[in-house]
Amino acid sequence: MPTLLIWGAHSAIAGATATLFTQHDWTVVGVQRPGRSHHSAFHSMYECDFVDAHAVNHTILLIAQEYGSEIDMLLYAAGTMFGRKLADTTVADWQRVIGDNLTAAHHITTSSLALLSPNASMYYLTAYSEKIQLPGIGAYAVAKAGLEAYVTVLSKEERQKRVVNVRMGAIDTPLWESAPFKLPRGAHDTQFVAQGIWDAMNQQHRGTLDL
Repeated sequence: MPTLLIWGAHSAIAGATATLFTQHDWTVVGVQRPGRSHHSAFHSMYECDFVDAHAVNHTILLIAQEYGSEIDMLLYAAGTMFGRKLADTTVADWQRVIGDNLTAAHHITTSSLALLSPNASMYYLTAYSEKIQLPGIGAYAVAKAGLEAYVTVLSKEERQKRVVNVRMGAIDTPLWESAPFKLPRGAHDTQFVAQGIWDAMNQQHRGTLDL
């Protein structure tokens, strides 16, 4: 069976995606931050601090020992948001949001490449960064814009891989509980995102996927 590796397995979108892929006979492996809960659809689960490069490397070794180095697909679904004006954002808060959304993506990408099959798919959940440049979520907006740029460059460097930037609008997940405003009308559910990822994967999509 093909294998999907999800980083940020504790997220609601990760759970929906794991469920859908499992229903289609994929083996879904998850990695989550310590102490989080996750959906039962995962075949196995690992824990580590995503911004700790050594912890990420150690987790990669554990996954390789169990599943080998021919993972078919990677999904980066991690991220953190908080509501605070830039003037009130502490250094610790800034580092946490940039770390969880962007720095972690780099650690995970560089370590995971050795696990992936030559033509594997690599999906990253980002956002319409131009639409989230809003008061109160400045650090999050900066991190997501940086992640978009990161994935764009990665797609040009890893041309054999199918690298996909999944730009999402508002999705009804617990992440929005940290926003300083209500969930926008018309927000999609997590199954919508999971189905979009599944369809794009089957179409061997590359580049930007707008959901």
